[in-house]
Amino acid sequence: MCKDNPFSRVNSTVYIEAIFRRDFILVHADRQQRDFRKICLLPIKTGPCRADIQRYAYNSASGQCQQFIYGGCHANANNFKTMSKCEMTCKTI
Repeated sequence: MCKDNPFSRVNSTVYIEAIFRRDFILVHADRQQRDFRKICLLPIKTGPCRADIQRYAYNSASGQCQQFIYGGCHANANNFKTMSKCEMTCKTI
């Protein structure tokens, strides 16, 4: 048994499937990162409505997520409920 192979106890079909899935996840993650870049570069949009909702958005000028007051309508995708979600989404921009 090969000690460097974590799949050495399973058959080769499972091992190949696991490699394929890992590669698919990496490709999928790369595609998602490009989509996140588009989201994070959108302008911060408070919207015309008059609600007072605390939200977070990525500020491309400062390179950081910041809090803003969202009016409750006409948002774009650069509008996160938490600072951590904003930072996780836009951390590599």
